[in-house]
Amino acid sequence: MEESTGMTENVSLGERIAQLSGLLFDAGMTYLPSIVGAVLLLMLVEIVNSAIEAVVDRVSTDRHPLSGYAKDLGSAAVFFALLLLFSTWMLVLWDRVA
Repeated sequence: MEESTGMTENVSLGERIAQLSGLLFDAGMTYLPSIVGAVLLLMLVEIVNSAIEAVVDRVSTDRHPLSGYAKDLGSAAVFFALLLLFSTWMLVLWDRVA
């Protein structure tokens, strides 16, 4: 089974944000758990989204409104996980700079 490029990009982005946070903020036990938690949530949601897409594509290659709806909801979940990750990172940055 091949990995989706969106999943690869988001996991890579999450890893870089966690590493950058450790370097920039000297993120000890105060900030690092929240950033790592947001990265892990993004990875989890991305895995679920990939599973939804694989099942929809496996069931039928025909276009169906419910298939599109399922894929759209999976993509929306990834968007909100990314939004949470960036919000968490911005809050940590704001706290460290201000």
